Amino acid sequence: MLSNDHDEINLNVNTNGINKETNKEIKKLSKLNCMPKNILSTLNELKATNSNITIPKEVQLYNYIQQIRKADGPRMNFSDLSEWCNSNIQVPADSDKPYVVSFQINIDNQYN
Repeated sequence: MLSNDHDEINLNVNTNGINKETNKEIKKLSKLNCMPKNILSTLNELKATNSNITIPKEVQLYNYIQQIRKADGPRMNFSDLSEWCNSNIQVPADSDKPYVVSFQINIDNQYN
């Protein structure tokens, strides 16, 4: 029987993407609304103590975060926020209900 000393099996690595341990950390950080650059920085710090953490390429991280956000469902946009504020501007009779004292929404058209 032939043996090769260079054969090594790493069950934690997914060759088609980001490994499971790294996925778990990215999901946690994404839920905290961390920006991708901060996620990469945190993963670098975690890698020092956890050898199972791998650092994804930037494009892999951005794509994975987009997948997570799509799976989490829609988020509120400026239009939704404005509508909610307008519908909750009156002081309710029930003191436990939320209401808006004042609001102003400025949208920078530079990115539109």
